[in-house]
Amino acid sequence: MRTAIIRGFEDHFLQTFIPKLIEQYQLDKVYWITHFLQNIPTELKDKIEIVDVAYLNFFKDVDMNDFAPLEESLIDAMKNTESQVMAMNARLNHYHIFYEMNRKRYLRTLRYWNHLLGTTDVQLVLFDILPHSPFDYPLYELCQIHQKPFLFFDNFAPGFTALWKKWDGQPLGLKEKIRELYQKAEENGGIEIDVKLLSKRSQRIWKKQMGINDDEAVPFYMRKEFVQRMKKEYREMQQKRRKAKLKKNLKNLPSYLSWRGLFDFVNYFGKKLLVNQIKKRHLKSRLRHLSQDEIPDQQKFIYIALHLQPEVSTGPRAGAYVDQHLMVEMLSALVPDDVLLLVKENPKQTALYRDADYYDDLVRLRNVRLMSKGVNTYDLINNALAVVTATGTAGWEALFRETPAIIFGHPFYGLCKGVYQVKSKEDCEKALNRILAGQSKPRLADTFLFLQALEQSTIEANLSDLRQLVFPFPEPASVNHLLKALEATQKPVVPLKT
Repeated sequence: MRTAIIRGFEDHFLQTFIPKLIEQYQLDKVYWITHFLQNIPTELKDKIEIVDVAYLNFFKDVDMNDFAPLEESLIDAMKNTESQVMAMNARLNHYHIFYEMNRKRYLRTLRYWNHLLGTTDVQLVLFDILPHSPFDYPLYELCQIHQKPFLFFDNFAPGFTALWKKWDGQPLGLKEKIRELYQKAEENGGIEIDVKLLSKRSQRIWKKQMGINDDEAVPFYMRKEFVQRMKKEYREMQQKRRKAKLKKNLKNLPSYLSWRGLFDFVNYFGKKLLVNQIKKRHLKSRLRHLSQDEIPDQQKFIYIALHLQPEVSTGPRAGAYVDQHLMVEMLSALVPDDVLLLVKENPKQTALYRDADYYDDLVRLRNVRLMSKGVNTYDLINNALAVVTATGTAGWEALFRETPAIIFGHPFYGLCKGVYQVKSKEDCEKALNRILAGQSKPRLADTFLFLQALEQSTIEANLSDLRQLVFPFPEPASVNHLLKALEATQKPVVPLKT
């Protein structure tokens, strides 16, 4: 039985992309990992099996007798995966859960996916975003062990969708396109910066970043209308789930009236609504007390922009530097005495991934100063010797302002000139030496060429309705472009139908 595992592709893609994928790859079965309670079209009910994210997150009422047991060799081979998943568990935990409980959940997830990959003829595993949750990251790593084809899309900007094989790699085709464009530029005597050479989607990025008003450059996901729409969709999804599970909960009502049910209720809501609110207020107050509101005058500094956590940008895309204090500690140990490190917390950060000691530990470090959330990020970028981030947008924005970027992860812009990727102390020392010597100021021409390479190596498509709000693109064209990209970058087991 020819099988595929897909994750996501919600919104409008059920009616178009998934049926075409089934037809073109001649699939008999699709395991569809989704957050949403979907109404499967009648003609596809025999081919699509919903794998509810809530099922994978908690494995409630699951009979583990259905799955093959785990062997020690596999558990040992997946140690790095286990470490990543333990960090990712903060996505699920709105209150603290014991390590043993988290590990039990991880091992059940591992067992589930290992059994499925080992007992089915999986032709393709395809995600609409890189694996970054406790329930899907083990599947990604297991595909490497079982030698199953794994691909994922990344809609990193409205209208721009890249195809990847590995989260710690680069978008497929980008490196070759950069090489090709530099070769052409050399033959033509240099890089020509002409906005007319760019498509509309690239022009939008260029004009926003090069505009007079920095407010126009604010990332789409930070804009008020985007955040409101995202919250609305999340609330609607939660309402659907509550309605769908109401009957089941009513049947189980006697168990909720037991001492165990009462304990679970108090344990969850007591911690979530009371303890977390106290913690949130305390952290806000502590950050406000330790932060300064103005950029130091006439003093050299490096700007460190912290990520919102937990999020895909650090887990897994930053690797070990998901613990962002490690970035600050390394830089603090290496910069000269006359260079400050100005650290700014992400404006959307909550108490979920911070504790009372987090900010205190940072300000104890040599040369480190915390900046208020209200300080303008573009003022910091424009005046900094360099911008430091794991994979954040601040590094991308720095390149348009001819400020070097030091990254500790694997963002889409990692191959652009002016970017220094750090994996070791030696990498960081080399980057700092060049930056402090004034030898690494990015050229706007190189950023322009990189944007051209992105345009020509990525897919013109949107994978969510939210991005459609920013850069509308016809749904049929998006679907066709995505399928065409799959055909071009992965050799299918059977020829695609024309």
